[in-house]
Amino acid sequence: MRQFLKKKTWGIDFYLGIMLFAFSMALLVWLIPVYTGSQITGQRGLTPSFFPYCITIVLGFLSILLIYKGSSTSQAEATRAEDKRVTQFTILCILLFLGYYMGIKVIGMIPVSILILFALIHLFGFRHWLLSILISVVFVVLLFLFFEKIAQVSIPRGFLFEGFY
Repeated sequence: MRQFLKKKTWGIDFYLGIMLFAFSMALLVWLIPVYTGSQITGQRGLTPSFFPYCITIVLGFLSILLIYKGSSTSQAEATRAEDKRVTQFTILCILLFLGYYMGIKVIGMIPVSILILFALIHLFGFRHWLLSILISVVFVVLLFLFFEKIAQVSIPRGFLFEGFY
């Protein structure tokens, strides 16, 4: 075992997976139960903590996959060009999500979600324009219908489209 630890080079993915797993455990154990409360919305309704629990469980599962994958690769496998490309991609994604947050306040969640989803589809390499527009619109409309009609959660309308949907 000692020899295994001596020869093994842990990649940055392994440490990122550990941090994400610790964060998801903190969400499950402390943040969600304390800050969402235990309000019961009825026999068939969803509690306010339903969606955060779902996202946290998915985050925990993905972090375990990242830990497994990060332990099987070494840091030496990554080249300088790949690191630079990943850094630029990460910065672009962060800027997109900041723009998404700002756009929700101005034009509302539905139009901004369609635009951001379309941008992310193209950022990840899918180049069929018509199909990516269709996927963006259908996915956002389905999520809107789920949250507005079934879960009865109000979606932010924004200043420009206050009375449209």
